[in-house]
Amino acid sequence: MGLMVGQAGGYANIGFTKKDLDNHFQRTRLAKLSGGDSNATISYLLGKADVDPMAMARYSATDEGRLANLFWADSICRSDYQYFGDVLAFDTTYWKNKYRRLLVIFSGCNHHRQTCIFGFALVEDERTATYTWLLQNFLEVMLNKSPSVVVTDGDEAMKAAIQEIFPDATHRLYGWHIQKNENEWVLNEYEKRKSWASTYLRDKFCAGFRTTSRCEAINNFIKRFICIRQSLLELVQNLEHALRDYRNNELVSQFKTLYGEPVLTTGLEALELSDANFYTREILREECDRRQHIYNVLYDRNTEHMECECSRWSSEGIPCSHMFCAMKRVGLQKLPDSLLLKRWSKDAKKYLDESSQGCTTQDRERIFNALWRIVSGSYVDGILRSLRWSFFP
Repeated sequence: MGLMVGQAGGYANIGFTKKDLDNHFQRTRLAKLSGGDSNATISYLLGKADVDPMAMARYSATDEGRLANLFWADSICRSDYQYFGDVLAFDTTYWKNKYRRLLVIFSGCNHHRQTCIFGFALVEDERTATYTWLLQNFLEVMLNKSPSVVVTDGDEAMKAAIQEIFPDATHRLYGWHIQKNENEWVLNEYEKRKSWASTYLRDKFCAGFRTTSRCEAINNFIKRFICIRQSLLELVQNLEHALRDYRNNELVSQFKTLYGEPVLTTGLEALELSDANFYTREILREECDRRQHIYNVLYDRNTEHMECECSRWSSEGIPCSHMFCAMKRVGLQKLPDSLLLKRWSKDAKKYLDESSQGCTTQDRERIFNALWRIVSGSYVDGILRSLRWSFFP
């Protein structure tokens, strides 16, 4: 109101009062919710297909006809999952919304070691049947691609649903819960040790997921976008604002990877330059991390296959410093192909993951072509060009 008063040159020139403005906003808000908050939200999500053909929403209703559960993901969420859905984390929390619903956030880790979001859901309870419905719809929307590892906080209903929908996935529990709780609780959890103890999970690729830190960071970030007075429609729209911020972080990191000069620190210039041409800057820094431990490294000169006792490659897909010592010893000038994991590369989104099931090759190519045009076409290229111009005019 103050801005408009200033532009008009005083209250006498603006033509309406603050109460008139408040009433206008209230009428506009109610118009958005005509037919009910749930109907407005579903109509909004389904209507997004007009501008985003690959956006999808699934919902279920109660016996009384009220909204029970809702899941939605746009084209970028679906595309990101195809590239980085090998490790899936999801967390539920009660938000201060007027319906006291559980907000479920599906997330993973992209090639810059940043959190990426695969989709959102609102569910009415924490029963196994609810989680089963949610994961089944998530799987269908994501082209029947199952994750290799699922990371959760250990809820029993959630665990049962994961076993049913993702039977071949390794279910990993957050280590933070084991460290935080008391000894008696840990003793009760001993039978589940294969789901959380590092000894049993060293050979399972987890993309760096070991604690709840990523999910907690998402929760703390999204708190800025929601409040108790919001309707479902406002909640969904504000979550889209949060998504834009996450995606902007990825664009900035991708720009730095493509146009920035790598800083060489190990003295192994040929090897580091080989890495820098393939990996993102964040992964390059992780590789150069010096850890003061001694491990045995096995190297096959014929196949160039390499293994290290520290198991960092098995669990994170990042060559360790011990491997670099071995490569220096045998005189390698570049990383062996066996140590080039595409999901960490600067061109990760150009590689097609062949692990999806349930779709024919022709269907997958058609869907991926559509996703790629939306996600990596003129929109992303234009932003990268504008970033480059702002840094190097």
